[in-house]
Amino acid sequence: MGTESASLETKVRLQQCAVCEFMEKGFLKASLRSICREAGVTTGALYFFFQDKDDLFVSLVGDVLQQIQGMMQEHFDKERVEADGDTAVDLETGDYSEDEAVSKMIIHALYEQRDSALLLLTRSQGSSLEGAVDELIRVVTIHYRMLADAMTEKLGMDRWRNLSYIGYPICRSIHLFI
Repeated sequence: MGTESASLETKVRLQQCAVCEFMEKGFLKASLRSICREAGVTTGALYFFFQDKDDLFVSLVGDVLQQIQGMMQEHFDKERVEADGDTAVDLETGDYSEDEAVSKMIIHALYEQRDSALLLLTRSQGSSLEGAVDELIRVVTIHYRMLADAMTEKLGMDRWRNLSYIGYPICRSIHLFI
């Protein structure tokens, strides 16, 4: 039991030192040797917990990315159901408060995990997640374009083509945080 506790402490110390290193230098310039030296462990200890620098980075930022993706997906699923059902009239009113609510939830999640979010959004160049922000925005854009096309076809009104812009608050939330 003591070995597990020491092992967990070592992993946490490595992650804490990695946050500092990645924040200061970014993913590309961060050094695993520096992280290990600061944590007071050998590089072998780091490789016991993480496959490589990218795996270490993902362990720091993966949760916040999954949380944001989950919130967006839940919101998009709800919108698709509303667009397919009889609630299209609600969409006609132009009440996009749900998008604003999702934007606020995303901002809240970003601030709750501020260090991880900043790493993901500003220091991930060179990592496997360097395109994460662009991917989030691409997903939002595609969703609202598809929703706009569906509403245009369903209601026969070209004004629904502009529906693609209601994803703007979600994209704006991400950019404002940065």
